[in-house]
Amino acid sequence: PATGTPWYESFPHLTIRDIATAHALLADYLKIDSIAALIGSSVGGFQAVEWAVMQPERFKTLILIATNACATPWNIAINETQRMAIMADSTFGEQRADAGRRGLEAARAIGMLSYRGSKGYNSTQQDKPDIALWQPLRAATYQQHQGKKLADRFDAYSYVTILNTFDTHNVGRGRGGIVEALSRLSMPVLTVGITTDIIFTPDEMRELSALIPRATYQEIESAFGHDGFLVEHDSLNTIITDFFTNNHI
Repeated sequence: PATGTPWYESFPHLTIRDIATAHALLADYLKIDSIAALIGSSVGGFQAVEWAVMQPERFKTLILIATNACATPWNIAINETQRMAIMADSTFGEQRADAGRRGLEAARAIGMLSYRGSKGYNSTQQDKPDIALWQPLRAATYQQHQGKKLADRFDAYSYVTILNTFDTHNVGRGRGGIVEALSRLSMPVLTVGITTDIIFTPDEMRELSALIPRATYQEIESAFGHDGFLVEHDSLNTIITDFFTNNHI
């Protein structure tokens, strides 16, 4: 507002807790005091668990899908690799919307590897056995396509801001730790893991579920890794519908 120009890299630091606070302010403004179900997956799950710990009395049920109570070192390492790719682009830092575009494309391609994993790629990106030598390979062009697709609708500065926000997530910060924070969740909770998810592994999802007093754990079989919660929507719908029925939602 002071300069009339875009923020670019000077955008203020943002945390998941800031975003959850914004949700709470909006709910207050709309006079929504009681919410039947708070549902979040991935970074949406970060926001959901944060908001539920912040205001547990507001929610009758909570559903956490392919997510966690904090960003793990593995998560942060993936994000840092993407940041490194963006910052290796010599145009990053310039005051224009397309600065760092090539780096952003590379970062998105790196991210896609973690979203899908080997099973997802091997089941969808196989080349035909008789493909001509030195022709573009399907998996390679897929990576290029995904990088360009994101860069056409995003900019590198926004992407870095989101990566940084992801890395701040820790529901136990200032609350005596994660175990203490999650003990505040008195409502029925459903946690859902994906068998091939390498960002939030099934083991991590089970550990999260075990720390929440009234949580139950369900698992979706999928070859599509973390993106399985998007692809296997029929299975997810069945799990959530059963949870609602059991809890009279």
